[in-house]
Amino acid sequence: MSKPLRVLTAVQHRHLLAVSALASASMLLPGALRNQLGAGQHREAAHKGAEIILRTAGYTAPIRQAWQITNQANAFQNLAITASVCLCGSDGSFDSMGEAMFCNFDGTLMSAGGGRPDEIISAELRPDLVREARAHWGVENNPYQLWHRGCTAVKGGAQDCPCTFMQDMVAGRCKLPWDASVQVRDGTPCGFDAPTRSCSGAEPNPLEG
Repeated sequence: MSKPLRVLTAVQHRHLLAVSALASASMLLPGALRNQLGAGQHREAAHKGAEIILRTAGYTAPIRQAWQITNQANAFQNLAITASVCLCGSDGSFDSMGEAMFCNFDGTLMSAGGGRPDEIISAELRPDLVREARAHWGVENNPYQLWHRGCTAVKGGAQDCPCTFMQDMVAGRCKLPWDASVQVRDGTPCGFDAPTRSCSGAEPNPLEG
């Protein structure tokens, strides 16, 4: 017998971002809900077992295509359902586009909204199919294959960390080849004060007690 469908509703308000669960779906919010692509945050959520991953943003129209592509890619790369909602309308400084959407774990677009404030979209979600894919898929079992690359040639697959950007982040020396040319390094071009405090490392997750 299949598990009950989980129904989520995404509401795109003019001055508010909201994603409300209408059933007892098990969700994990990414560690930092920032206005960015969030691929690493989605990976972290899936790594901790999330089956439905929420994403909030305040993007404007020039990011429209990247918004949909990354929502679909984040779903497929992590075999997770993504529920993504974007600020809609003006906050006084920027005109955000809305266009909330649900993407299934195989990357397909399930439901999407437009650019109208207070529009509500909904979708029926099947976390049981997420679990089935994570258990039975082969080459496309992306979360598993990340740590078991080449498992057809090497017993257990390659279980190392070959990417230099990962190694450099862990070592605290991550620096882009074009770092010297980066012009925007904080929020001052958008009217925010320059930050004065330094990062003190990971902070406790208020959702984990």
